[in-house]
Amino acid sequence: MLGLDWENINLTDKIIIVSQQRQRVNKKTRDLMKIESKQGLLVVDPKTTTSKRVVPIPPSVVDWLKEERERNTTRFLIPNTIGTNSREKNKLTEAFNALVVKAKIKPHDADGRPLPMPTFHDLRHTFCTRMANDYKVLPNVLMRLAGHSRIETTLGFYVHVEDGDLAEAMNNVP
Repeated sequence: MLGLDWENINLTDKIIIVSQQRQRVNKKTRDLMKIESKQGLLVVDPKTTTSKRVVPIPPSVVDWLKEERERNTTRFLIPNTIGTNSREKNKLTEAFNALVVKAKIKPHDADGRPLPMPTFHDLRHTFCTRMANDYKVLPNVLMRLAGHSRIETTLGFYVHVEDGDLAEAMNNVP
């Protein structure tokens, strides 16, 4: 998401073209990824070939993106604080954590058992779970939306079963 620039967003066709990512690259990462350029915060290819994809944009997001485009004249959808480059991951994490605090998300469940605090990456899990369980999106479609190369990744790690899902499944049995 940090590498998403406005050239990757087609508001007319209502699609996002995922073709790059923004990543902090040190010497070790540069050698591992076989990047010949400098170190630092770079725009690089996604991790896998299936990460490159076209994602349709929901109507509510199209409206928000249109408004955001009027305000944001920088290259990247999520610019840094001075507006010139993409934010670094740790800055986005800090902003997300501040929203978690502001939303008063409790660190425990109704019975007082501790819960892990949500992370920005958890949003991918929530997206996959909601799309599968609430909107009944087919697993192979969801796999492509998420950019996974294996259905096992999508279903085994990103789609989570909730108690209500079990009851609903059994209610549909004659």
